[in-house]
Amino acid sequence: MRRVCYLLLFLSCQFVAVGQIVLEDWQFKTGDDSSWADPSFDDSEWARIKANVLYENQGYDYNGYSWYRIRFELPSSMREASYLQDSLRIFLGRVDDIDETYLNGIRIGGIGTFPSADGRGAVGFYDKIRRYVLPWDHQAINWDGDNVIAVRVYDGGGGGGLWGGMPSVGMVDLIDFIEMNIEISGFEQGPDNHYIKKIQLTNSNAEPIEGTLTLEVRDREGARVDQVAVELSIPPAEVQIQSLHFRQIDHAKVSYVFEEKHTGKRLSDFQYTPYILTPPEKLEPTITTPSVYGARPGNQFQWRVSATGARPMTFGAEDLPNGLVLDQETGIIRGRVMAVGDYRVAIHATNSHGRATKVVTLKIGDKIALTPPMGWNSWNAWGMLVSDEKVRESVDGLVSSGLINHGWTYINIDDGWQGERNDDGVIETNDKFPNISALGDYVHDLGLKFGIYSSPGEMSCGGLVGSLGHELQDVRTWASWGVDYIKYDWCSYSDYLLEEFGRNQSTWTITDQVLPFRDIADAIDSTDRNIILSVANWGMNDAWEWGDQTRGQLWRTTGDIEDNWESVSSIGFSQEEPNRYSSPGGWSDPDMLVVGWLGWGENQHQSRLTPAEQYAHISLWALLSAPMMIGCDLSKIDPFTYNLLANHRVNAINQDALGASARVIYHEDDVMIWSKFLETGERAIGVFNLRNEDRDLTFPWSVFGVEKPQHVFDAWRHVDIDQDEDFRSRIVAHGVELLVLR
Repeated sequence: MRRVCYLLLFLSCQFVAVGQIVLEDWQFKTGDDSSWADPSFDDSEWARIKANVLYENQGYDYNGYSWYRIRFELPSSMREASYLQDSLRIFLGRVDDIDETYLNGIRIGGIGTFPSADGRGAVGFYDKIRRYVLPWDHQAINWDGDNVIAVRVYDGGGGGGLWGGMPSVGMVDLIDFIEMNIEISGFEQGPDNHYIKKIQLTNSNAEPIEGTLTLEVRDREGARVDQVAVELSIPPAEVQIQSLHFRQIDHAKVSYVFEEKHTGKRLSDFQYTPYILTPPEKLEPTITTPSVYGARPGNQFQWRVSATGARPMTFGAEDLPNGLVLDQETGIIRGRVMAVGDYRVAIHATNSHGRATKVVTLKIGDKIALTPPMGWNSWNAWGMLVSDEKVRESVDGLVSSGLINHGWTYINIDDGWQGERNDDGVIETNDKFPNISALGDYVHDLGLKFGIYSSPGEMSCGGLVGSLGHELQDVRTWASWGVDYIKYDWCSYSDYLLEEFGRNQSTWTITDQVLPFRDIADAIDSTDRNIILSVANWGMNDAWEWGDQTRGQLWRTTGDIEDNWESVSSIGFSQEEPNRYSSPGGWSDPDMLVVGWLGWGENQHQSRLTPAEQYAHISLWALLSAPMMIGCDLSKIDPFTYNLLANHRVNAINQDALGASARVIYHEDDVMIWSKFLETGERAIGVFNLRNEDRDLTFPWSVFGVEKPQHVFDAWRHVDIDQDEDFRSRIVAHGVELLVLR
C-alpha cells in the first residue's frame, strides 16, 4: 500500500492533524486517458511521486495532461470518532493549473476549464485550494474498504501538479469552520523590544466556536523563548482579530496554533521573524549607478545618477558628450547624443560629509539595456486593479523609502489600464487612468522611466484590448505618453495562430513566435525613444534559444512566479541553460521578485517566502544577471524588504557591466554553488542550502575554482571574511552565503 498515515486520537505523523489520513506518496503518469479514473485500473507500473511538491522539482519538465492516483483504506471508526459525523473532506492543497478529481471512479469536483479540442478555453487556477466535501453516505465512499482517488491535472506552463498543502482525507469537524489568517499583518514594532502580531480568525459555522490560540517563539537553537495563549469564543459568522505581543528575536520561528475546545483538533501555521543583514547607509555619498549605460543615437536621452548619502547632494560630470546636460541638484542627465561612440564620463556626488566619484561609460549605439533593467511592475501587487492612484503611491514609495537612490528606475503598469479604441483606432485608457500622459510626466520628472503593457493578440491576458493589427499605431501612442518600456505578453496570440493558420503550440515555428515581437520592435524603431521591449512568452518552446531574434531586450524563460519556495527554487535553479543565451542588451528573464507586500489583486499579504528564502531569491537573481522587477506595493516598504532591495553591493553583482551569468560549479547533497565572473576580475559566489534545516558547511576553496582567495567579502553584511584553509559557514534552511572572491 502507498504510504498513508491515519491518526485516531493523538498519534503523531508529519503534516497532519488529529483524525486525518495523509496522502503523501502517489502514482503518477503524464498523458491523458479516461480509464485512469477507474478504481480497478492497474497503476503499479506508474512512477511514484510526492504530493505538495511541483512535479518539475521531481524531474518532470512537462506541460500538458497528467494523472495522480492513490489507494487508501477508509475506516468507519474515523467517522464514529468525529464530533459532527456528517461529511467527509478530501483536501488536495493547490493544483497547477486545472484539476478534475475522482473518488472510486466518480467525479467529485474540479476547478478550472480544460482546453477544448480546438485548442481554446483553458482557464487555470493554480492558487485555489482544492477542498472537496461529500456527505458521509455518498455513493463514492467505500467505508471499511479500499478507496482510490484519481486526479486529472492540466498544466499550461511553469509549475505543474499538486502543491501548496499536503493532501489528506478526514471528517469535517468544527475546526473546519475556522479560518486562521496570519498574513493580515507583518511583525509590527511594539514597545520594550516586543513585536505585535495580528492574527485573524473567522468562524463560518452557525454556532459559536471556542478554543485556545497559542503563539510560541523558538530561537535558532530550538529553545522556547516566549509563549502567549488566549482563550477565545468566536461568534457565528464573525471575524476576530487578535493582537499578541512577544519578545523580539531575530530569525525566530513563531508558531500559531488554534485548538478547538470540544474535539482538541488544531489549526497550525508558522513564520520566521525577519533579520536584517544590510548595514545602515553611510552619510557620505556612495554612487550606486552601474558603470555602463546604453542609448541610441539621436533618441531622447534620460538617465538618473543614483547615489546614497545625506541630502542635500549635488552632482557633477566631466566629459559629457555633446548634447547632454546634467541637473546638478537631481543628478538627472537629459538631451540627445547624435554621434555613435563610447564616452567615458566622471560622475561626482558631493554632500556635507564628502565626495564620491565614479567613471561610467555611455555607449551610444544600437544596444540599450546593457545591464539588466531594475524597477517596479504593478502586477504582483495589484493585478487588474491597478490604477493611476496606486501607481503614484508606488512612485512616492520608491522615492520616500530611498530605493530611488539604489538604481530602481522603471515604473511599469501591467495589464489593467486599457480602455477601448476610438473611431480612429487609437487605444485609450480606462477610467482608472484619467490622464496617463500626466502620469508619465510625474514619473519622468523624478528621473524615473515609464512602462506599459500589451499583447500581440486581440486581447490581453486579462481580457482587455490587445495590439493585433495596431502595432505601429499603439507604439506611437505610447511614445506620445512618454513610454520607455513595453511588456508584450503572448496571451491570445495563440488563438490567432490557430484561427489563421491552424497551428497550436506543438506546431508553432520559430518565425510564428518571433514575428509578433519583431513587429513591435520595428514600430519602436520608428520613434525617438529608447524603449525596452520585454518579450513575455513564458519561455515556451525554449524561447531563450531564439529570444534575441525578437529584437527584444529581455525574454521570459518561465511561467509566472509565485511567492513560495517551490516556485522560486524551481524557476531560479533551472536558469543555467537559459542564461547561456543572456548577455548585455539581451537578458533571460525568470520573472519578477516576490518580496514585500503582494496580492495580485484585492487581498495583499507579506511574501510567503521565509526571510532566508527571500535572501536566497535576491541573491540568485543577482547572480543570474536577471532583470530585477519589484512586484510589491511600494507604499508599504518595511525595513526588512528595504534591506533586501537596498544593498548596493548585492545590486552591483546584478548590474555588473560584464553581464556574465552565474554557472553551477557544485551540486551535491542539497547544496548548490553558483559562480559569476565580474568586470573587476573577481568572482561572485552563492552557496545555497536547499534543505529544510540549518547546516554547518565546509568546503575546500578549490570547489570555488581558487586555491585560496586573497580576499573574501560578504556581499550582504559588507564585511571581510577571514580566509581559513577551507570555507566554513552555518547556512540556514533555504538560505545563502553571497561572497565576492579575489
